[in-house]
Amino acid sequence: MLMTMSLTKNTDHELNEAINDIEDYIEWLNEDLFQGEITQEEYDVMLENYNGTLSHLRYVLDNIKTK
Repeated sequence: MLMTMSLTKNTDHELNEAINDIEDYIEWLNEDLFQGEITQEEYDVMLENYNGTLSHLRYVLDNIKTK
């Protein structure tokens, strides 16, 4: 049981770090669009991918917490 709790805590931390990283990527993506480094089309595709990844990570994190 202690091992399971430890693994869950480490997994929570890793998932939260991944979520924070994706949120940072979205901020940088917004700045890239504002600065004209990428097109609106590139932005839209990348933002959709990042948001999909965030949704999946949050789903996994929520399911770990409920177990």
